Amino acid sequence: QVQLSRIAKNAGLEDWPDAEIQDQFANKSRGLMIWIVAICSYLEGRSDPQGDLQELLQRPEHHDHEGAENQIYELYATIMGKWRWDDNKFASSYQQIMGTILACKIPISLNAILAIQFITAKTDVLMSCLKPLLLTSEVHQPMQILHQSLHDFLTVQAHKVEKWRTFAIDGKS
Repeated sequence: QVQLSRIAKNAGLEDWPDAEIQDQFANKSRGLMIWIVAICSYLEGRSDPQGDLQELLQRPEHHDHEGAENQIYELYATIMGKWRWDDNKFASSYQQIMGTILACKIPISLNAILAIQFITAKTDVLMSCLKPLLLTSEVHQPMQILHQSLHDFLTVQAHKVEKWRTFAIDGKS
């Protein structure tokens, strides 16, 4: 609730989120704090957080045993699905940067990644996209993935589901 109010204030939205949206948000989260953190981080960088949240809240829910995992995987896919996959340099930089982050056992800075990888594309757009999925995405600060479920999604689940294969990272990176 506080996070959504802060996003609304930063976006100049008045009277949002209302009680109904807050209830939908709480119910949709099903108590998954990682879902709440990822959504709020994602919304902070969006030009229409109100519309984007509404879109996320309207997505179908999973009520089976694997519902929580599937819910977070679907969230990752929704966030990543809005990125610039038609841009080859973007996609290549994504593979290099995210692959390096996943392969590192300790947090690593973008500067360190750029020192060990040959990346010719500008990274500012990619890093702004990655922000909701990382604990930090400042150039000089070490960063790591938001949650182990993202590692599982990118290295295992994305390889299994055709519509997610664009996001897949080779687990041997």
